[in-house]
Amino acid sequence: MKLFRIITDDEMRYINLENVAKIEFEKYTDGTYEITFYSFKNDEALDCVDLSKEEFKQLINLLEKNVIYSVKSED
Repeated sequence: MKLFRIITDDEMRYINLENVAKIEFEKYTDGTYEITFYSFKNDEALDCVDLSKEEFKQLINLLEKNVIYSVKSED
């Protein structure tokens, strides 16, 4: 199990990355990223978090370690 920990001022929560089907991200003008994690079940949002550029890179590196094949979608 691979967990992604989110720490706020008053709580700590975890997302099991093995349950994540999709991640959407939006880059803000200040360089931070809003990340939304989606489940395999009904495309429901599991959680949303703001990350710094460095934290975003760490997340991508963690996820890329398990990628076997990749294609670019023409949306």
